[in-house]
Amino acid sequence: MSQKMAEYVLYFSIAKNAPGEDVYSGSVIAREPFRISSGYLVNTAGGPVKSFNATVPVYANSSSSLLGYQIGTVTFREGVIRESTDMIITSVFNQDPSRKITIQANGLTTTVEVGVWFKGDASWFEGSNKSYCVGQHGSLPSNYVALPAYNVCAKSVKMYNPNTGKTATGKVWDVGPLFDANWCGTDPYWNTGTTPRAITYKGKKRCEVCKPNDSNCKDTTVINGAIIDISKNMRNALGATGTIPNAQWRFA
Repeated sequence: MSQKMAEYVLYFSIAKNAPGEDVYSGSVIAREPFRISSGYLVNTAGGPVKSFNATVPVYANSSSSLLGYQIGTVTFREGVIRESTDMIITSVFNQDPSRKITIQANGLTTTVEVGVWFKGDASWFEGSNKSYCVGQHGSLPSNYVALPAYNVCAKSVKMYNPNTGKTATGKVWDVGPLFDANWCGTDPYWNTGTTPRAITYKGKKRCEVCKPNDSNCKDTTVINGAIIDISKNMRNALGATGTIPNAQWRFA
């Protein structure tokens, strides 16, 4: 994206760090560093403004401002971005699929919108008429997923399998994986920006993690590290036969 001012144009780009992105020109994986891949301040003839040499801030939007958070800097030399610091996006707002990245330079402001993806293992499960969202939203669709929160029923999710290069879209119709509010409480890591608890406590018994002071806890469930559950049909559409390691997903 670019902005013009007088005889100058400012533009920059961000690579598709999440290869499954098919809506936005760039994408990032939450909690993983990315950089501005290219950028220029050019004149109307299309050439870099040789006199422009500066290090300028890069921002990610807040819920109310494009300039909500400074996440890094880029350095222009003779009108061309030659250096970029590592930058990190950790979360999205509500169930937004994207964040906006903004650069201000030489009196110009330019914004690029990027898809924000979350990476981790995806396990599969068979839902039922007891699945959490069924009561409010009806029977299970063919492609459905479970996330560890209660306020995302019927939201659409896009998934990418890095092992096959396939994508699929489903809707949130249950709460999981291996999750129960009576045990562990919610973990909306896509909003909090924290490492999913399923990753932090992978391999530990649910009793130890969620009820450490309950000596009568008899649950033997072991946390498998998956950050999202997907239906069998969705798993098949992604070309998998079991748990998908390092799967990537975002809200759609």
